[in-house]
Amino acid sequence: MGWVLLKLGINSLVSLSSQLHTCWISNRMAGQRKPNWTEAEKQKLCDLVEEKHERFGPTKETQNVTWEEIARCLAVAFPGNDRTSGQCKAKWKSMQTGGLSWML
Repeated sequence: MGWVLLKLGINSLVSLSSQLHTCWISNRMAGQRKPNWTEAEKQKLCDLVEEKHERFGPTKETQNVTWEEIARCLAVAFPGNDRTSGQCKAKWKSMQTGGLSWML
């Protein structure tokens, strides 16, 4: 009887493992990582921030709207590499803290 239960347990684990693997693969494919920022994208981001810097305003809402505009402009300039407003803001901040080393 013990072997029967052990065999049923192993079969259940194999089935569960297969289901988890399928779930992991489908989630991974849905959330694939975007490619790294190209030098051209980074330069365009700098240009857009400089162009729109007066629109950032004092409130978080106006800042978010401006980052969304920047993300849309980047999407037009670089189709297929759609960056979110959050990604644009994070990249800008990382470029600022990293100094000009990103340009080298």
